[in-house]
Amino acid sequence: MKIYRIGPFRLNADRLTLHADGKPLALGPRVVETLLALAEQAGKPVSKTALLDRVWPDGFVEESNLAQNVYVLRKTFRAHGAGDGIETVPRVGYRLIVPAQRLAEGPIPNPHAWRHVRTIATAGALGLLAAILTFGPGYTRAHHGSRATLPGNAQRDYVVGRYYWNQRTGDGVRKSFAYFARVIDAAPESALGYAAMADANVTMGDYCFGTHRPAVYFARARSYAEKALSIDPDSASAHAALGFTELHGGSVEFGLDELRHAIALDPSYAPAHEWYGIWLVRRGYPDRALSELHTAATLEPLSVSTTKWLGVAASRLQRTADAAMYARQAQELSPQRRPSPPPGHPHWANFENT
Repeated sequence: MKIYRIGPFRLNADRLTLHADGKPLALGPRVVETLLALAEQAGKPVSKTALLDRVWPDGFVEESNLAQNVYVLRKTFRAHGAGDGIETVPRVGYRLIVPAQRLAEGPIPNPHAWRHVRTIATAGALGLLAAILTFGPGYTRAHHGSRATLPGNAQRDYVVGRYYWNQRTGDGVRKSFAYFARVIDAAPESALGYAAMADANVTMGDYCFGTHRPAVYFARARSYAEKALSIDPDSASAHAALGFTELHGGSVEFGLDELRHAIALDPSYAPAHEWYGIWLVRRGYPDRALSELHTAATLEPLSVSTTKWLGVAASRLQRTADAAMYARQAQELSPQRRPSPPPGHPHWANFENT
């Protein structure tokens, strides 16, 4: 196993993962591959062409994708006190300006520290680009079941819909409806569109965004989830949506069974961990909730809801500084949301329940 120490980080070259303080950072493999390419040159300039060929060997990519990767890496370096970490070399490319060293082969240590620091993408166009780069081709198949595939533009519509859904705003969820409807139209034989539509209806009911009573949206969510399961009984996303719907309906044991089944089917499906974590917070188990929510945040770093609930769990554990950090990150991910008050503020309890 090839391991590099790069400033405050350890990079696993085989798995394309980046760690800080023994904890994995929520960066896509192409972002880590960009950093690895720079580290291998030991501080020498690397041309943009070489980086594009290395990170996107299949071609069909714009230079702006590379710029976005560098932007995310610089933000990660700054978040860990290492400055920008990467220097732009005019008319050439980029150069790593922090120490980089190839270590002896071996595993990355994993101490049982609760603290989880993760890089977040900015909102708006950059956030959407990050979503498409992170959850590109193969995302649906890798994270939603063996039969989960989408043709052509339906893949992009699905990813963009998930991005808007993850904002957890009324406008964002309404936009996600339109994208998920296009997925269903383009691929009616796939469970993905129906399961995603179940997620959108769950959120409309949970957040009371819609013009109908929440019960109407939960009933629709259940119908879409059942439709997805009739196509693919092993759809983790459909089981998760059904589980959260049942929890809202009062069928606690059934709902928890569905969420646990979703996690067993696909441990990398973030919303299942998130919704299980939310239930644990609400039932008074913030320590256990942190574990589930950390997992969800690592798997889907653009989820505003996961970030917000990490803050709620930290607040319940009286970790005020961490609660404030997560609240700030949730606001950065989705500036359209109502700004959250600091922990301890009289209105913080209202924020915990939104």
